[in-house]
This record gives sequence, structure tokens and C-alpha cells, in this order.
Amino acid sequence: MDTIRNTSAYMKKSATYLRSSKDRAELGIDIQRAELAAFAVTQGLAITTEFSDMELSGSGDEVTRPGLAKLLDSLRNKQRGWTVLLVVDTSRC
Repeated sequence: MDTIRNTSAYMKKSATYLRSSKDRAELGIDIQRAELAAFAVTQGLAITTEFSDMELSGSGDEVTRPGLAKLLDSLRNKQRGWTVLLVVDTSRC
């Protein structure tokens, strides 16, 4: 978990969860980060925290996806410092 941007006090703080997939290069971490940053601006959100997993199978759980494990730990912490979670749906539906 990394703090990635300074924020104004009046903006609602948010976190992102990013996950890359070997077979979905068009939806890589950098692309997801840019899409979520643009969306956050339109919603008046400040991204303060990022969680990510690189090139891991989506079928894994928090044991095999350390970024997801950190996100779940943070969700359990009421003092986490953010109230909104942003993700890009990378499902194959």
C-alpha cells in the first residue's frame, strides 16, 4: 500500500485496486491507473492509496494475491484514511 498523491482537505479520499493479467495487455496496470485517475477527477475524488497485483491469475485468493490481501486488511481498518474504492472491471464477459 503506497500513498501516491497529496490531496486537498475538501476532496473525498479514495484508493485504487489494480491487477494486470498476462493475457490482457490492453488493460495493464498503467492503463487502469490512468483511467481511474481520470474518473476520480470527474467525481471530485483524490486517490491517496494504491493496491496492485502484477501478472497473477484472477482465480487466486488473497494468499496468492498480496495486493488483494493488503486491500482486505485495509478494509477492516476503520482508520484507513480513504472511503471510496476504485477498480476497473477487467472481466471477460
